[in-house]
Amino acid sequence: MTTAVNHDVHKPVLTLALIVGLLVFATLLPVKAATIVWSLENARFDDGGTVTGSFVWDTDFNGVLSYNFTVTGGDTASFSSPFTYSESLPGHFGAYLPSVNILSFSDFSGPGSRDFRIGLFNEDLLNTPIAILALDAVPGTGDNGYLECFNCTPLRLGLAGAYLSAVPLPAAFWLFATALAGLVGYGRRKNRASRAIE
Repeated sequence: MTTAVNHDVHKPVLTLALIVGLLVFATLLPVKAATIVWSLENARFDDGGTVTGSFVWDTDFNGVLSYNFTVTGGDTASFSSPFTYSESLPGHFGAYLPSVNILSFSDFSGPGSRDFRIGLFNEDLLNTPIAILALDAVPGTGDNGYLECFNCTPLRLGLAGAYLSAVPLPAAFWLFATALAGLVGYGRRKNRASRAIE
């Protein structure tokens, strides 16, 4: 006498095991994010002013996609406060200047140029979503730092202790989200099919 074995019982378990295995493998691969949001933290100027904000860096073409920084306090006689640098405002412009390794966020809408600058040791630092990128020096001195200037005189220097923190959205995240959505869809379809049989 032969016994029939139902192989269909093991298909969902094998499918789930395969998907989980692929997800684990994908998260272990080194992934380069297409964009990285860099947030400026703990930034203070030597005149008591502060600056907060972030910018979005595109790792494919090494450039700034968007930005928003707000400067408050400090020497309000030279620097009106609060002041916002944003690509959405008329006359504002943000760019990476590779010849001097400086991110420049500028306002050309007034009678002069007001600039917020972040200097970097090299641009490759922005392409790697490391946890913290310290800004402890004067921009343009071959190290990481920041300053604000009005026609570059007067200027105010950033104090040590500030840093950029990365918030990447790597491809592994999107792969995981897609697989999770697929599992949910598979479960719903299976439930519908089992209800139709009953």
